[in-house]
Amino acid sequence: MIARSASSARPALSRLLATSALTCTLLASILLPAQQPLPTGKPITPAPADPAIAAALAQVSPDHIKATITKLVSFNNRSTLSSLDTDLAPNTGVTAAADWIESEFKAISAACSNCLEVRRDTFTEPAGTAPNARITKPTKISNVYAILRGTDLAQAARMVLVTGHYDSRNSKNENTHDPAPGPTTTPAE
Repeated sequence: MIARSASSARPALSRLLATSALTCTLLASILLPAQQPLPTGKPITPAPADPAIAAALAQVSPDHIKATITKLVSFNNRSTLSSLDTDLAPNTGVTAAADWIESEFKAISAACSNCLEVRRDTFTEPAGTAPNARITKPTKISNVYAILRGTDLAQAARMVLVTGHYDSRNSKNENTHDPAPGPTTTPAE
């Protein structure tokens, strides 16, 4: 028998304990008679509302959401492939939409004493080689995002990622000029 150090034996011991616990649980469920459900006890009391979260939720505005969608639609066609087009009307296409999103994040950051780190990662996606590839030539793509850092040092490594697409396209992938509104809104009646 070969002697092992305590540290090298830990993974094997952990695996053994986990397997033993699972085996005991399975055997107990097979061998023991069925029992009545356990009582549920007292209902859990919800935590009080966080005033900062309540204030943020109160600022959600259907009118602002509609204005954002209307602005995105105004870029006409936000096909990823339109980033290569040089003949688009001014202030249209996916690059113009990315510029606007970046400017909106910067305005929000300025209003909160530069609380956001506004970033833009731009890269060139190579042409796809598969049949019916969506990207048929090297294409510039931009991801626009903002980072809001927390202040709790104990939670510094945690991240919450909220994402969304700002691109849209027609039924024909190569059509980068005709309107492709993406999300649309219906006026309230």
